[in-house]
Amino acid sequence: MIIFLSGAILVSLAIAMPPRDVLKHEEETLLEDEPIIAPPRHYGIKMISWCGGPSGATVRGSIREAKGLTFDLYILDRINFDSWMHGEPYKAYVEAKGVVRYDFEFSTKRSELFFVVKNRHELGVVEALLSVRLEYEKWETIGIPHNFITLGVCIAFSGSLASLASAVYAVRPRERKDQDVVTG
Repeated sequence: MIIFLSGAILVSLAIAMPPRDVLKHEEETLLEDEPIIAPPRHYGIKMISWCGGPSGATVRGSIREAKGLTFDLYILDRINFDSWMHGEPYKAYVEAKGVVRYDFEFSTKRSELFFVVKNRHELGVVEALLSVRLEYEKWETIGIPHNFITLGVCIAFSGSLASLASAVYAVRPRERKDQDVVTG
């Protein structure tokens, strides 16, 4: 009987709490003080990619030079990075020149970004430390799945069979254990 009731409760819960999709806020640290090295009169590049939510992501972070040297910072998507590399017109998420530290925040639908640190100094290597956090919304299914209905029905059915078998066993005629004594 208890097994039957357990199955019935499972079926009831699955019917009362059907699965539904909800938007869940996700936060993820992609980089923490990751160095980007730029030799004198040259640049260093760090590419990051991720699997984000369907509606894009907010990218937050900071970059700072370890020794206090100035640098130029460009944050670009793939298309604009290629344009920048070829000296063609581009559009950057961030373009900051002559900075020692820079905090950034922007939204993007892209899942791949290029962080470019340009060293304008004749001497001295720029070591920029990059930290990046990502925030996005993601759909998640909550509730009791429909396959719990099938599981509940199976449990209730086995409980019914167990109860029936128990009832049959209880009412069956009992064998007599009378023994004939033979004396000689």
